[in-house]
Amino acid sequence: MAYLAIDDQVRIDSIITNIKAQMDDEYYPLVGLDEMAKKLGIEVYESDLTDISGSLSGFITYDDPAIKSHPKIFIEKLMSPERKKFTLAHELGHHFLHEGIKLRLDNLDYSSNSKNTVEESEANYFAAALLMPKELLIRLINKKKSVEEIAEYFQVSLSAARNRIRWVLNN
Repeated sequence: MAYLAIDDQVRIDSIITNIKAQMDDEYYPLVGLDEMAKKLGIEVYESDLTDISGSLSGFITYDDPAIKSHPKIFIEKLMSPERKKFTLAHELGHHFLHEGIKLRLDNLDYSSNSKNTVEESEANYFAAALLMPKELLIRLINKKKSVEEIAEYFQVSLSAARNRIRWVLNN
């Protein structure tokens, strides 16, 4: 995975804190991600994206990308609920962190440090931090919960839980 500096992690955590403040205490997990996106003015659709690309999990688009008007997120409808949830959070990350239309491809080479790879890593970090808040994750770790139990608790994949635990424990 592309390197994500601690300063970038702090910046992304701050953006999530600001989003939660805008939500009047009605943010994820108190409301579902779909409801959170709706409250933020973002439409979410589940669609069959296999015609576009066999490896496309989701994408965000705008009527006018320059001003991010009328954001719409499309999620592959055939994925597991955990993957849909992470992909939606990932696309929300692109909305708040990056410019233009973004696609979430499953076959991206994370070993490079290209702009796309860095942006995908940032969106992955955003999604993990949104779905698995640091303070709650640390409490579960301190209670000696296994990675499997943590993934089940947050309703995310094992790989998402493992990556988030690594990010939290290595900082």
